[in-house]
Amino acid sequence: MQTVTYAGNLTVDNNARLGVGGTITNNGSVNLNAAANASEFYLNGGTITLNGTGSIIMNMTGAGGTAYIDGSGTLVNNILTQGAGNIGANVLAIINNSTITAINGTQGLTLDPVNGCRGIHEQRHAAGQRRNPRPYGERKTVTSSTLPGELSLDRPMCNS
Repeated sequence: MQTVTYAGNLTVDNNARLGVGGTITNNGSVNLNAAANASEFYLNGGTITLNGTGSIIMNMTGAGGTAYIDGSGTLVNNILTQGAGNIGANVLAIINNSTITAINGTQGLTLDPVNGCRGIHEQRHAAGQRRNPRPYGERKTVTSSTLPGELSLDRPMCNS
C-alpha cells in the first residue's frame, strides 16, 4: 500500500504482512490479528507517515504469534495505536505525535526503537499521576495490568 487514503476496516491476518510506504491516511482501523504466527504492518523504507482519524489495533490471540509494526525507515505516527505486540522491532526510528496504548491485560506491548535512537521518551499515566519521563532508546515492555491507563511518547523526535 503506497500513499493511500481509506476508511473502513483493514485486517492483516495471522501469518500475513501488509507493506506500506509514503503517507497512509487511515480513517478506519487496521487490525493486526496474530495467532500462532506473526501479523505485520511492514514499513517499506524511507519515511512513512500515518495520518487520519483511525487507529491501528494490535491483537495477539494465540501462543507464539506477535503483532508487529516493523520494517525499515522512520515511522511518523499521528494516529492512535493500541493493543499488544511489538512496535519498532529494533529497526525503526519513531516520531510519535499521538497515543500508543497497551490495552491487553495479559500480553505486553513492546516499544523497541532502533539502537542509538535518541529523543524518544516515555511517560506513564496511572491514577492521574505523571512520572518523570526518561530517555528512551532501549526496549521496554508494558502491560495494562502492570501499567493502568496509557503509555505515550511525549517527545516526538527520533532520527535513525
